[in-house]
Amino acid sequence: FDFSAVRQLCSPQSDSTILKKDGSNLVNVYERLCAEDKAFAKRFKQKMKSLIPDLTDIRIAKGLDKIGMQLVRQQGKFLLSDVSDGTIEALLLALLFSMPPGDSPSLLAIDEPEVNLHPAWQKLFARWVQTSGNIEQCFISTHSSDFLDEFTEGFLKGQVNLYVYDPIGKNSFRALDRERMGEALEGGWLLGDLYRVNDPAIGGWPW
Repeated sequence: FDFSAVRQLCSPQSDSTILKKDGSNLVNVYERLCAEDKAFAKRFKQKMKSLIPDLTDIRIAKGLDKIGMQLVRQQGKFLLSDVSDGTIEALLLALLFSMPPGDSPSLLAIDEPEVNLHPAWQKLFARWVQTSGNIEQCFISTHSSDFLDEFTEGFLKGQVNLYVYDPIGKNSFRALDRERMGEALEGGWLLGDLYRVNDPAIGGWPW
């Protein structure tokens, strides 16, 4: 995502068909989806409110020939130019996982989403990935043990597959053995716990 580009005001009703790879047309896509699907606006707001409890509204701010997004909180109103990179990333992710199936990408790949997200937000995002149901396949690379924790139950149920970098194997990555990990995970360990202690099955440390 290009956070600087997302912060810029944009021309209305341009580039609103699909979300660009850099996320720069977030506001246009959001405005179109709100106009076409009232349920989308509700899903999107609920996701953002789970991250920002005092959020009361998300508006399209219009001025002259430009539009922008405005977050209304108890402490004031904030354009995207006023908020952190993490908040913008959260808005983009909330958009992707709130889209109706016809607008959602069938395959989504995200590299290290934890970089800008608070650990508490990482956990909520992990739940979006597993419960939103609007994206057929999602590939995520991560070094976050907090993020991994939230995939433990899905992994045990066979709903989530995990792949670990394997520098000495025939392939670059190997699938995590669910049977081998099952005893520890059913005994109360979380995936992130095993990553934190550098369990050889899942790794975690670069040496």
